[in-house]
Amino acid sequence: MSSFAQDTIILRNGDEVVAKVTEVSDNELRYLLWNNLDGPTYIKRVSDIYSVTYKSGHKDFFGNIDISNNEELEKEGERVNDEFFKMYSENGAMKMSGGILKKDYLQQILLTDEYETYTSARKQYCIGKGFVLSGVMVSSVGALLLIGESAVESNYTPSEKKALNAVSISAIVVGSILVNVGVPLWAVGSGRLHWVARNYNNRMSGNTVSLSVEPTLFQCPKELGNQSTAYGLGLTLNF
Repeated sequence: MSSFAQDTIILRNGDEVVAKVTEVSDNELRYLLWNNLDGPTYIKRVSDIYSVTYKSGHKDFFGNIDISNNEELEKEGERVNDEFFKMYSENGAMKMSGGILKKDYLQQILLTDEYETYTSARKQYCIGKGFVLSGVMVSSVGALLLIGESAVESNYTPSEKKALNAVSISAIVVGSILVNVGVPLWAVGSGRLHWVARNYNNRMSGNTVSLSVEPTLFQCPKELGNQSTAYGLGLTLNF
């Protein structure tokens, strides 16, 4: 609850004001500075405000934000002429205009469910990608040992060759398991990150109706008993 002890105003230029909002009308917003509640009442035009996050956690959005203050979004010689900066997911990162969006910045511009999806999807993506890359490396080492032992004459005894073959095959098996576990996690995480970007773009453009198909990782019902594995990979329709 302490994280929502005050209201937070995000201006279109990217500045953040910690305050207590006292009044919101069609044209202006009145507030007190949080560190000076006995001080004067400040007034901001609604046209200068991007969003307000109230102490309850509710958010109001008033317009599009100017993200030029985020240094990572600056791209020399190129300006985006769209009505707003479109978000997209690439290599597990959320981007706008070719620049990577920072975590604290995403927390400001995303809705609560979008941000929660982003954080969990990012973990899924990184874990899955790590499993896949590790699995490929381990399998490759095992395959090279197996091929090298077979192709090159060595002074190994039969028992040593048998042990080396066992290690090589074990490495291949372990690597394959890591890849098989990592691929679904990687795909699900990537799909959920794309959903976050698409949901944000639809909301900012005023398009509130969308249809998408996303890979999902779900836990199988207990009623299936021993006839199922613990988790499964499926597709979800989002309206």
